[in-house]
Amino acid sequence: MRLPQQELSIICLANTQNLYGLTQQLFRLAEHLAPGAFPPAPPVATLPAGPATDLPGIYLEPTSLTNVRIITEQDGLLRAARSNRGYAQPLRATTPDTYVNQGQGETSYAFARAEDGQVRHLRSVERGNAIVLQKTAPAALSQAALHRYTGRYYSAELNQHFRLTQRRGQLRLSLYRLVHVPFVALEGHRFLADLQGHNCVAFQLDPAGKVTGFTFHREAINGLVFQRQR
Repeated sequence: MRLPQQELSIICLANTQNLYGLTQQLFRLAEHLAPGAFPPAPPVATLPAGPATDLPGIYLEPTSLTNVRIITEQDGLLRAARSNRGYAQPLRATTPDTYVNQGQGETSYAFARAEDGQVRHLRSVERGNAIVLQKTAPAALSQAALHRYTGRYYSAELNQHFRLTQRRGQLRLSLYRLVHVPFVALEGHRFLADLQGHNCVAFQLDPAGKVTGFTFHREAINGLVFQRQR
């Protein structure tokens, strides 16, 4: 973490597998070391009653699949994470369907509704860069449905194999048979995974419904092709 105006950088070396819990600890340490770098938080706005309860969900960039925002609600606060196991940053309301992150408020979140009143999209703007994400429903898959995606997949571009397994009721990416990265199932044969940030895989099926491969998506990687070997 870098605070240029305070000429302060914080580097954390930790012997832990819980990489996702470190972010919040770094923020707390930075606030302790340089309290002037963080303006006092304005009064926290709770979720409005009624329609705003439909804001939480998974919002995925529909074309590239390279960006996601996981919007959750906890103790009356909306929170936004950039991956399914990432740090969930608390938000404050500016209007019933518009939020900014607590603190400096440099990132805005505007929820868009269709004519029927249902939330369909999320427009996020950070430092002038805007992305539009589509609300995407999770998929509840049976053990048999998950099994169809398991197998060994090969990328000719990387000359690398990925092995997908079924473990504890989840589809997982097995790395060296030691690390098992869980997937979160979405509609449309897509899955989210958190491995050093957001990742998305989109499976392809033949006319008979058999899985033939998938494309891999994350920031700076769009559509890396993996073919199923077995």
